Amino acid sequence: MSLRVRWQRLDRPGHDACTLSETPDGHRIEGIAATDDTTLRYTVETGPGWVTRTATVDGTASGGDVSLRVTREETGRWIVGGTTRAEFDGLTDIDLGFTPATNTLALRRLGLPVGVPVETTAVWLDETDWTFRPLRQVYTRIDARRFTYASPDHGYEATLQADPDGLVVGYPDLWRRA
Repeated sequence: MSLRVRWQRLDRPGHDACTLSETPDGHRIEGIAATDDTTLRYTVETGPGWVTRTATVDGTASGGDVSLRVTREETGRWIVGGTTRAEFDGLTDIDLGFTPATNTLALRRLGLPVGVPVETTAVWLDETDWTFRPLRQVYTRIDARRFTYASPDHGYEATLQADPDGLVVGYPDLWRRA
């Protein structure tokens, strides 16, 4: 299986294109996101059950170089840029804040029943300063293709629309599938 997706950014000029493919023991997302001042290539690899194994981000943002590497060991320990980050121990998802592609990881991994909110915490890349932080998230399946996504610590909530493969089709005010 290999799926290609392209999104148009809604809050400013930009786009994102990625490929989601199966690997022998998980999945791989590879993409390029670009805006007027940012061009980033990203790769996320998961193991069985959509649990993140590695993520890389390379490119430029606001005129500066970005080069980030994250690894999640089988023990649940995260290594960011060569440094162990104990505050991420036991977390399973990566959320690259500049792309809707990584919402697929939680949507697929959680296997959400309709109407039951599930809280999880992701290792989130904050694009305001390009650092990784824990981010509490709550997903609730509304129906077959719609999910409420909330970031309680930021007071953010939106209804995401996804296709049957769990790829975001609509992300209000931020992304729309092209």
